Amino acid sequence: MYYLRYVVLRMAQERAHKNQNGLGILEAGASRENPWNTWISSLLAEGIQVISAEGAGQGEASLWITDDESFAKECVRCGRPVLGVLTEDNAGQGFDGVSYLVSDLVDVEPQYLEKVYRRQAGIPWDVLETERCLLRETTARDADAFYEIYADPTVTKHVEDLPGDRDAFTAWLQDYSKSVYEFLGYGIWTVCLKQETLSESMAVIGRAGLTVREGYDAPELGFVIGKPWQGQGLAYEICCAILDYAREQGIPEVIAFAEPENEASLKLLQKLGFQMTAWKKLDWHKTDRQEQVLQDLVMLTVHFI
Repeated sequence: MYYLRYVVLRMAQERAHKNQNGLGILEAGASRENPWNTWISSLLAEGIQVISAEGAGQGEASLWITDDESFAKECVRCGRPVLGVLTEDNAGQGFDGVSYLVSDLVDVEPQYLEKVYRRQAGIPWDVLETERCLLRETTARDADAFYEIYADPTVTKHVEDLPGDRDAFTAWLQDYSKSVYEFLGYGIWTVCLKQETLSESMAVIGRAGLTVREGYDAPELGFVIGKPWQGQGLAYEICCAILDYAREQGIPEVIAFAEPENEASLKLLQKLGFQMTAWKKLDWHKTDRQEQVLQDLVMLTVHFI
């Protein structure tokens, strides 16, 4: 699903030409094989219209693309999603503060433009999709669903609990995208259950993904599925997708921790290919939501290389 509806080009006028649709582009030429026509067609196929700056209104769902450093910085100041284009003519410009830059626009795929737009518009990225679930980036709006899931004592019996200060946790989630997703390229994601019809919203059923634990180099697999959705193989389904993602990213190994009494998680981790590597004593948030306690845990590892 694409949220992006308009790509607005604002390129240097002395190098812009007009194609058959009157659109300002970098290269002249009306041939169907012209790479600009091919690029524009690829966007139109996804429902994304490409317009010139002169024809742009103040509508939403727009991504501005420019090779003008000053205008790009103005977009950043105004909170307008923008993508900078580096060329031979602007090689000396720094585009300081502009988070996304490309050097060859015609090679940029619609999926990348969608991600650039979503990140700057505050819309979470869809990360992984399985047969029954969607894993997307977490937002502060997910906090209520998380606390409802973690309110069940059977859920927090063997996993770290959420903080007792809900406001502080919500604020932490608000900052999570920039501090974790943008920095690491992964994190703990929100697990949504796909619905049978487009009119239904996807229910938040848990959390899962990769995180970094202090003192360990390898990312750690973590997952929590709400009680109503347990026992259906969903945890195995999403964890398989997460490990495939880690392997594709070139991550050599992933670790996991589980309480020795948590037979269900240990069985699942072994099914995923994890092998026990050590016993560890770690700080572990317990259900009083206040203090951490030292807990004996089983450390497991799966190697990809």
